[in-house]
Amino acid sequence: MEFNKLLFEDKNTILSLHDSKIKSMRLILIVFVLALLMGCFNPVQNPIESLSLEEIHDQISLSETKQILYTLAADSMKGRDTKNGGFAKAADFVTSYFESNNIRPFYPNYRDSLQIDGVISYNLVGQIGDFDPTKKTVLLGAHLDHIGINPQKGDSIYNGANDNAAGTTAVLQISRFLASYDWDQNILIALFAEEEKGLKGAYHLAERMKNDHINLNYMVNFEMIGTVLTSGTNQVYI
Repeated sequence: MEFNKLLFEDKNTILSLHDSKIKSMRLILIVFVLALLMGCFNPVQNPIESLSLEEIHDQISLSETKQILYTLAADSMKGRDTKNGGFAKAADFVTSYFESNNIRPFYPNYRDSLQIDGVISYNLVGQIGDFDPTKKTVLLGAHLDHIGINPQKGDSIYNGANDNAAGTTAVLQISRFLASYDWDQNILIALFAEEEKGLKGAYHLAERMKNDHINLNYMVNFEMIGTVLTSGTNQVYI
């Protein structure tokens, strides 16, 4: 399924999404990219330290950010649940995005498969550039799944615009930016399954990477970035 054909599907159903929140998401993306420029990763070719804020701003499109978010949170995604086929449709969208933006599969067809309650599910894992097992690895991730449909309540589809289409959108847009450059560390991109069922997708990938002796330096997880955290001392879910 082509990436462009999936954009803006059922966008009018996402009534709770406001430009102010989407602009806030975009600001988070830009701030994160700036952090990269300040030394989280070091580009080895096509140096980007000289990029201005305006140039970075121009590379992270507000309209495309909205397109991705609206598509992932559309009614047609059925709340991105594994059992009703919604997660598979969202996964097809992510796969098309990866393929369109030079993000290569880390596992065959990007899939790290697992079985939950008799149902096959899968994380999606991409890589930026070549993977060198002798180098340290950085993992950027977010969970793609949500809780599906509850027919007992009026508007029965749990669209999950904030939880966690927002985090997924951030990871996709950041990965597209990073894929334009070469880096001195391995960069992996993961969209997790079955977070809503107890972080099972993330646990599965963590165990697999441990068994494969991947030298993981650190991981940044994006969760519900359209909302301020109301408990604890921090204000963000990242």
